[in-house]
Amino acid sequence: MKLENILAFCDGMKCTTSDYQESWEARRYFVDGRIFVMFSDRFITMKCNPLMSLDLRREYQAIIPGYHMNKAKWI
Repeated sequence: MKLENILAFCDGMKCTTSDYQESWEARRYFVDGRIFVMFSDRFITMKCNPLMSLDLRREYQAIIPGYHMNKAKWI
């Protein structure tokens, strides 16, 4: 999937807001003031159910814990 499609999907979600964090060089999406996904040119970080996060990391080598995030909840 292309990044443009993912961004369009997130922009189209109800009750979401977004901003661009200069220091992280990343676009962040929020629901009720809480980040649920973050994009940059180098990474995509998503909040995930901790059990699902473990399963996804076991199944797909390319999925790793979120950088500078709670490793149980972010991939």
